Amino acid sequence: MSLDPEVRDRIIRQYLSTPAGRVKLAASMVQPLNTQLSYTCLWRRALRCEPVPFCEPVPFDVSFEVDPTEPETAFRGQDLAKSTLQAQVSAHLISKLEGVERQGVTFEGSSTFPDLLKAHKEFAQQVGTILANARTYADFRKHARDLLDIETCRPRGFMADYQKMVFRTSRFVETNHVLFVPRTAGRYADTLTVEALPDPGESGLPMFKVLLKVCIEVDPSKVRAVEIQYPIGDLVDSMLD
Repeated sequence: MSLDPEVRDRIIRQYLSTPAGRVKLAASMVQPLNTQLSYTCLWRRALRCEPVPFCEPVPFDVSFEVDPTEPETAFRGQDLAKSTLQAQVSAHLISKLEGVERQGVTFEGSSTFPDLLKAHKEFAQQVGTILANARTYADFRKHARDLLDIETCRPRGFMADYQKMVFRTSRFVETNHVLFVPRTAGRYADTLTVEALPDPGESGLPMFKVLLKVCIEVDPSKVRAVEIQYPIGDLVDSMLD
């Protein structure tokens, strides 16, 4: 049973008015944030969740303020924290994956993208991820649409799939780079906490701090990285399409 919005806002204002209430409110944010991250974040969707015993956790954090007179800012703050943490850790993961030695593939017309998928079809025997930025994914969608399942994928949180490999996009992958990442290529462990900060009074300082500690381990030998090399004329034509 959901609370009436006015009742909910009144309860949030009461919690925000005392240190003990802010601690309770911070604790109540952990599960929703974890749920949102599990649905959208790249490292949880692409890698196995396992202990990473020899990895020093990397901390990522973001603080946000809440206007006590506008309880809705608590929810906007959670969304901002989720988006910021997701971007920070995705950049961290991609930096590890982009270090893999790349195979060059020369663009030779519309067959290039279907041929690239078919050349890696053995990866479809493993549940895995194909990573590209939005520009490169658009080329796959344009030239290999007949191979991709696009229509049923959006509700499941990704762009498309090819057999058992799902396409995900990230702005941190370089243009024209494609990363084939089976789930066996790495593992992660993470912990998320939300801390209530000291009473900001009238200063407008942040009220909450979200801290995410992440260990990510990648086996480069299990990742395939491809760079699509366009002849300059084709590259210009592609940009104009």
